[in-house]
Amino acid sequence: MAAINVLLNFVRHATDRRDSGHTLPRCWPVAAAPAGFLLAVAASVLVSAVALCQNTGVAIRHHKIAEENPSFPAELTQAEAAIEQKDYTTAESLLNKVTAANSANYQAWFDLGFVCNALGRTSDSIAAYRKSV
Repeated sequence: MAAINVLLNFVRHATDRRDSGHTLPRCWPVAAAPAGFLLAVAASVLVSAVALCQNTGVAIRHHKIAEENPSFPAELTQAEAAIEQKDYTTAESLLNKVTAANSANYQAWFDLGFVCNALGRTSDSIAAYRKSV
């Protein structure tokens, strides 16, 4: 946020100096820019900075659908609940059942890739992710 304050003070200073008849050094390109343009640039930088500040650095696996699909196998729903509780071994066995019953279930393969990665089995994770696409 300190960077945002510095930018806003810079823009405010540049527009005040130009509007009062003072000249800014030639190295400041904002001296010739209209005040509206400077404020628009400051606003866009501010919006970008706020968006950047909101990044928590936490990866989100996926969002749940508001309405559950009844065609999902019960094992898949149970596996996703186990993943949320970080019970990866239980989730893995459930997901293996789902993929054995239906090898075209991309959600089960994707979740299995996530589980294998969490268990440290990178090559199995990559294989499962590839089957999900």
